[in-house]
Amino acid sequence: HSVAYGLISYQTAYLKAHYPVQLMAALFNGSVNNQDNIINYISECKSMGIKVLPPDLNLSSKIFTVEPTEFRISDITLEHFERDFSNSKQLGETFHQDLLEPLRKSLKRLKNMDFKDETEFLKIIAKNTEAENELNQTFLLNSDSTFASWLRCEARVEVIRFGLNAVKNVGGKAVDAILKVRSEHGELKDFMEFMKKVNLNEVNRRMLETLVKCGAFDSIHENRAQLFAVLDNALHLAQEFQRAEDPSQDSLFSLMDAGDAKATETLLEFPEVRNWSKRERLKQEKESLGFYVSGHPLDSYSSEMKLLATTTDKLKEGIHAEKNKISLVGIIVNNTVRLNQSNAKFAIATVEDTRGTLEFPVFATVYEKDGELLESDEPLLISGRVNYRDDEVGMFVDNIRRLSEIRETEARSMSIKINSDPLSQETISLIRSTLQKYSGEKPFTFLVQAPDATSVTITPEERINFSSALIEELEELLPLQTLEFSYSSKNKLH
Repeated sequence: HSVAYGLISYQTAYLKAHYPVQLMAALFNGSVNNQDNIINYISECKSMGIKVLPPDLNLSSKIFTVEPTEFRISDITLEHFERDFSNSKQLGETFHQDLLEPLRKSLKRLKNMDFKDETEFLKIIAKNTEAENELNQTFLLNSDSTFASWLRCEARVEVIRFGLNAVKNVGGKAVDAILKVRSEHGELKDFMEFMKKVNLNEVNRRMLETLVKCGAFDSIHENRAQLFAVLDNALHLAQEFQRAEDPSQDSLFSLMDAGDAKATETLLEFPEVRNWSKRERLKQEKESLGFYVSGHPLDSYSSEMKLLATTTDKLKEGIHAEKNKISLVGIIVNNTVRLNQSNAKFAIATVEDTRGTLEFPVFATVYEKDGELLESDEPLLISGRVNYRDDEVGMFVDNIRRLSEIRETEARSMSIKINSDPLSQETISLIRSTLQKYSGEKPFTFLVQAPDATSVTITPEERINFSSALIEELEELLPLQTLEFSYSSKNKLH
């Protein structure tokens, strides 16, 4: 029995070390009906640097799948290079031992750099490899070479794509109808063309609404707010078109001449509305999928999660002792209000963080002063004491506060981390004007990552106010960057 468990543990550890994306995709597929596991796996993927992408009508299968996106030399790539290239005889006659060391140095030099195109990737490796003779260059640049095949396997960056079967309200027959359109007509490029071709007896408005909310149409039409606004009109036009195609049915188009019918059948005008904000997109994703995928409302509070709180999974693992003072950063996802024997209100609430969920009571004294916060969908800091009962872990809550208010009043400084991708002049101007609009008394810095892996810190003289409005505007301007906040030691984890 112990040997069997030991073997499974060894096999799982090997897969996690060498094939982490494939392992996590398998775990997702085995836990489709377990929300806590899915939440935990999404967070685990984030910590491992694995992207989990939302459903996509052009790319998703029925189940969670692995798909390549780009190329990157990682520590695992370098380990596998030593493993696979130590015996050059296994790699064919075109590989020579004198190329091994220059190639090793080249790969180390290019570590953690991203490359979208395979041909360009091979050219840069060749350029960085101290090899001049024509044979070696042919070996490096030839897309059919053993080395190129090895790179496709070991250096490609893979992501996990959400499966359509895991989308709420979208049944198996609807998924089959969507995949049938894709297999018969190839890549879908126009929303109305998809509507005309899909079997509307299997795909109804509620399903389409859910697919829009979770971002499944983003590769066709990125503005979800526009798609949501025209769903009824699109469905009506598509139904009329399909009736016109059916010789046994009369439709609006049968009353027109051929030219007018052709011009009208696909007329779908999108209103001039802005796309949903990041917060609204995430809210709609949660509603349609059951969990956040493209991001999480708590991503904006990564500093607070690290410095001020523990997590639900650590609490459930028993890391914290009975009566220990702790805090959780999370969002209330369920709240039931009741009356105690004195007719005072108390609540049974469930909080969700990036690692799972936890149910806990909020007794009358705390509910009286903080109960209204349980009805909001804002990120909260919930403080209390650890409680164990019948092998179940929970907490007695002492205090509930809005994280945005804690940040605005108690954060000492903010650091805006900018990666090595250059920002446009327009974006820089917008950042400057946004920061000036929220002037205050708190210092901030820019930490700019240079292409050579060094960084530069810039500390402006201006001071700002860490309001939630400022943070939301900065996150819209800099969706790929990170905002970090510092706190004094008295605020740290408790």
